[in-house]
Amino acid sequence: VQMDWALTHLGGSYVRVMLTAEGEAQGERMIGMQQRVLDELAHAGVEAAMNAAVQGYSARQEGAAETIGRLEGDLGRTLTMRLVEDYEDGKTVSRSYEAPALGTFVKSGEQPIHMQLAVHEDSMKKSSRITIGFPVITVEY
Repeated sequence: VQMDWALTHLGGSYVRVMLTAEGEAQGERMIGMQQRVLDELAHAGVEAAMNAAVQGYSARQEGAAETIGRLEGDLGRTLTMRLVEDYEDGKTVSRSYEAPALGTFVKSGEQPIHMQLAVHEDSMKKSSRITIGFPVITVEY
Protein backbone atom coordinates (compact mmCIF):
# COMPACT_ATOMS: atom_id res chain seq x y z
CA VAL A 1 0.00 0.00 0.00
CA GLN A 2 1.35 3.41 -0.97
CA MET A 3 -0.35 6.74 -0.26
CA ASP A 4 0.41 10.15 -1.74
CA TRP A 5 -1.34 13.30 -0.55
CA ALA A 6 -1.08 16.62 -2.36
CA LEU A 7 -2.74 19.96 -1.77
CA THR A 8 -4.36 21.69 -4.74
CA HIS A 9 -3.98 25.38 -5.53
CA LEU A 10 -7.65 25.87 -4.53
CA GLY A 11 -7.06 24.53 -1.02
CA GLY A 12 -8.40 21.03 -1.63
CA SER A 13 -6.58 17.74 -1.53
CA TYR A 14 -5.73 15.00 -3.96
CA VAL A 15 -5.08 11.64 -2.32
CA ARG A 16 -3.80 8.62 -4.20
CA VAL A 17 -3.77 5.23 -2.54
CA MET A 18 -2.02 2.60 -4.63
CA LEU A 19 -2.42 -1.10 -3.90
CA THR A 20 0.01 -3.42 -5.66
CA ALA A 21 0.41 -7.18 -5.72
CA GLU A 22 1.78 -9.90 -7.95
CA GLY A 23 -0.05 -13.00 -9.09
CA GLU A 24 -3.66 -14.00 -9.53
CA ALA A 25 -3.95 -15.35 -5.99
CA GLN A 26 -3.78 -11.80 -4.61
CA GLY A 27 -6.96 -10.73 -6.44
CA GLU A 28 -9.45 -11.31 -3.63
CA ARG A 29 -7.11 -9.75 -1.08
CA MET A 30 -6.72 -6.67 -3.29
CA ILE A 31 -10.50 -6.28 -3.65
CA GLY A 32 -10.87 -6.52 0.14
CA MET A 33 -8.14 -3.93 0.66
CA GLN A 34 -9.76 -1.65 -1.91
CA GLN A 35 -13.08 -1.83 -0.05
CA ARG A 36 -11.34 -1.05 3.26
CA VAL A 37 -9.70 2.02 1.73
CA LEU A 38 -13.04 3.18 0.29
CA ASP A 39 -14.76 2.62 3.66
CA GLU A 40 -12.08 4.57 5.55
CA LEU A 41 -12.16 7.44 3.08
CA ALA A 42 -15.98 7.58 3.26
CA HIS A 43 -15.78 7.56 7.07
CA ALA A 44 -13.43 10.56 6.82
CA GLY A 45 -15.94 12.35 4.57
CA VAL A 46 -13.97 11.86 1.37
CA GLU A 47 -15.86 10.94 -1.79
CA ALA A 48 -13.46 8.64 -3.63
CA ALA A 49 -13.22 7.32 -7.17
CA MET A 50 -11.19 4.21 -7.95
CA ASN A 51 -9.43 2.99 -11.02
CA ALA A 52 -7.45 -0.16 -11.66
CA ALA A 53 -4.53 -1.24 -13.80
CA VAL A 54 -3.41 -4.78 -14.51
CA GLN A 55 0.02 -5.57 -15.95
CA GLY A 56 1.62 -8.74 -17.14
CA TYR A 57 3.68 -10.27 -19.93
CA SER A 58 2.45 -12.12 -22.97
CA ALA A 59 3.35 -15.81 -23.05
CA ARG A 60 3.80 -15.48 -26.83
CA GLN A 61 6.67 -13.90 -28.66
CA GLU A 62 4.86 -11.52 -30.97
CA GLY A 63 4.92 -7.81 -31.70
CA ALA A 64 2.88 -5.17 -29.91
CA ALA A 65 0.38 -4.80 -32.76
CA GLU A 66 -0.26 -8.55 -32.91
CA THR A 67 -0.60 -8.80 -29.13
CA ILE A 68 -3.09 -5.93 -28.85
CA GLY A 69 -5.07 -7.33 -31.78
CA ARG A 70 -5.34 -10.68 -30.01
CA LEU A 71 -6.42 -8.95 -26.77
CA GLU A 72 -9.09 -6.95 -28.60
CA GLY A 73 -10.42 -10.17 -30.13
CA ASP A 74 -10.50 -11.95 -26.77
CA LEU A 75 -12.13 -9.04 -24.94
CA GLY A 76 -14.55 -8.37 -27.79
CA ARG A 77 -16.14 -11.79 -27.31
CA THR A 78 -17.44 -10.82 -23.86
CA LEU A 79 -17.41 -6.99 -23.85
CA THR A 80 -18.99 -4.54 -26.27
CA MET A 81 -16.33 -1.91 -26.88
CA ARG A 82 -15.62 0.79 -29.44
CA LEU A 83 -12.18 2.20 -30.23
CA VAL A 84 -12.09 5.97 -29.62
CA GLU A 85 -8.34 6.81 -29.56
CA ASP A 86 -5.10 5.11 -30.48
CA TYR A 87 -1.37 5.72 -30.43
CA GLU A 88 1.46 3.72 -31.94
CA ASP A 89 5.20 4.05 -32.24
CA GLY A 90 7.83 1.45 -33.06
CA LYS A 91 7.51 -0.65 -29.90
CA THR A 92 4.29 0.53 -28.22
CA VAL A 93 0.60 0.43 -29.09
CA SER A 94 -2.00 2.12 -26.88
CA ARG A 95 -5.75 2.18 -27.49
CA SER A 96 -8.69 3.68 -25.61
CA TYR A 97 -12.21 2.30 -25.75
CA GLU A 98 -15.75 3.20 -24.95
CA ALA A 99 -17.26 0.19 -23.14
CA PRO A 100 -20.41 1.33 -21.28
CA ALA A 101 -20.86 -1.99 -19.45
CA LEU A 102 -17.75 -1.12 -17.40
CA GLY A 103 -19.52 1.89 -15.86
CA THR A 104 -16.70 4.17 -14.70
CA PHE A 105 -15.25 6.46 -17.35
CA VAL A 106 -13.28 9.63 -17.95
CA LYS A 107 -13.82 12.03 -20.81
CA SER A 108 -11.28 12.76 -23.49
CA GLY A 109 -12.80 15.74 -25.21
CA GLU A 110 -16.38 14.61 -25.69
CA GLN A 111 -15.51 10.88 -25.82
CA PRO A 112 -16.01 8.66 -22.77
CA ILE A 113 -13.14 6.26 -22.11
CA HIS A 114 -13.93 3.18 -20.02
CA MET A 115 -10.79 1.16 -20.72
CA GLN A 116 -7.29 1.50 -22.14
CA LEU A 117 -5.05 -1.25 -23.45
CA ALA A 118 -1.33 -0.81 -24.05
CA VAL A 119 1.31 -3.22 -25.23
CA HIS A 120 5.01 -2.44 -25.11
CA GLU A 121 7.66 -4.70 -26.61
CA ASP A 122 10.27 -5.35 -23.91
CA SER A 123 13.55 -6.11 -25.67
CA MET A 124 15.23 -7.22 -22.42
CA LYS A 125 12.58 -9.86 -21.63
CA LYS A 126 11.96 -10.68 -25.31
CA SER A 127 8.23 -10.41 -24.62
CA SER A 128 5.43 -7.86 -24.70
CA ARG A 129 4.26 -6.16 -21.50
CA ILE A 130 0.48 -5.79 -21.44
CA THR A 131 -1.22 -3.07 -19.40
CA ILE A 132 -4.98 -2.70 -19.03
CA GLY A 133 -6.44 0.34 -17.27
CA PHE A 134 -9.95 0.85 -15.97
CA PRO A 135 -10.88 3.50 -16.96
CA VAL A 136 -7.39 4.66 -17.98
CA ILE A 137 -3.82 3.55 -17.42
CA THR A 138 -2.24 5.45 -14.54
CA VAL A 139 0.97 3.38 -14.27
CA GLU A 140 4.00 3.32 -16.51
CA TYR A 141 3.84 1.03 -19.51
